[in-house]
Amino acid sequence: MRGAVRAVTWAACALFIGSVVGGSAPAGSVVGGSAPAASVVGGSAPAASDPVSVRQLLAQLPVAPERNAGYERDYFRHWSDLDGDGCDTRREVLRRDSEIPVTITGRCRIVLGRWYSPYDGGRSSDPATFDIDHVVPLAEAWGSGAWRWSAVTREAFANDLGSPSSLIAVTASSNRSKSDRDPAEWLPAATDTCRYLSDWVVTKWRWRLRIDPIERAVLVSALGNCPDRRVQVVRAVIVNGPDAGPGAPDAGPTAPDAGPTAPDAGPGAPDAAPSVVRYPNCAAARAAGVTPIRQAEAPALYAANQHMDRDKDGVACE
Repeated sequence: MRGAVRAVTWAACALFIGSVVGGSAPAGSVVGGSAPAASVVGGSAPAASDPVSVRQLLAQLPVAPERNAGYERDYFRHWSDLDGDGCDTRREVLRRDSEIPVTITGRCRIVLGRWYSPYDGGRSSDPATFDIDHVVPLAEAWGSGAWRWSAVTREAFANDLGSPSSLIAVTASSNRSKSDRDPAEWLPAATDTCRYLSDWVVTKWRWRLRIDPIERAVLVSALGNCPDRRVQVVRAVIVNGPDAGPGAPDAGPTAPDAGPTAPDAGPGAPDAAPSVVRYPNCAAARAAGVTPIRQAEAPALYAANQHMDRDKDGVACE
């Protein structure tokens, strides 16, 4: 929560009633984070969960004040094309979110499609009029815990195609209206408020991010007027390290408050993360017991080993 005046009052929260739009798996090619070396966190890969209610996920989010000092947008390398298919993350999301098959020229220049913006109800066939929004803004993520992360984890967050809740195509005007504000400061003008709130909670849970007390109160109140959406979500792999940015401790990935550690932090998914190591080949990865490496389940591990995803389907060493 930054020091901005709250745009949403407690009384207004009771009016935020809208339809919930369920998420579906991204249809485009998967683009993960980059593959620099990272610190190692031991553990096994998180398992896919059974459907769980968004309110249950909200109840599991740790509450703490934000720490916003030291944020720079450049700490989150975004719109990467690390699978080498010529389509960066922005274009992957445009391709995924178009209501019709997109028209592409060259390697991946999208010139035509049809997009709907759930933030303001806008529609367009011109991709230049749409932005790709980080549902949880980069500045918000930083203050909520990403300041501890390694560069590879921040890049995986900024290019997260492993969850349909993380990135969304919206009109440029609505994206700039939202800026880096949270749901206590900004809500969509259209009727998809419940979807936005759900996506916010899912993304914060997936990436083990905190919420501040006012943010939590607004989410509880507003989601109380929404159908209790059920989602399937897996934890992202979080790696902390000395490259986490100014002011970050150099305790490494084993810092005791590096993220939610409650035993009920996930519906059937362990909090432990697989080791983030760049393996020379699939034989070495299999010997370490980490295969297959799925981008949706382990973005940072996949990012470090996407060179072994020969068919570019988001699964290495299958």
